[in-house]
Amino acid sequence: MAIYIYKCDKCGVTKEIKMSFEEHSKKKNQITCECDYLMYQVVTAPMVKFLGSGWFFNTGYEVTQNEMNKNLDSEKKIEERYNNARAKNITL
Repeated sequence: MAIYIYKCDKCGVTKEIKMSFEEHSKKKNQITCECDYLMYQVVTAPMVKFLGSGWFFNTGYEVTQNEMNKNLDSEKKIEERYNNARAKNITL
């Protein structure tokens, strides 16, 4: 279920309507206001809510210390190669 926001151009009333995706695709051009005027859907940004202290670590995937060290070593090697090439004026 999703919440859709509709607004009436005639009287300016705004409504939040909760309906399924299937229901929305069937009724999206048939929503009327109390004044019997067709309402249009207002496009808004979706609501996103991250719960917990670190949403990445709460997804069930945890990075081990060993994996973090491997990534750090790889980054150091890349940085060393870049600095060596820069010292020799070689473009990568």
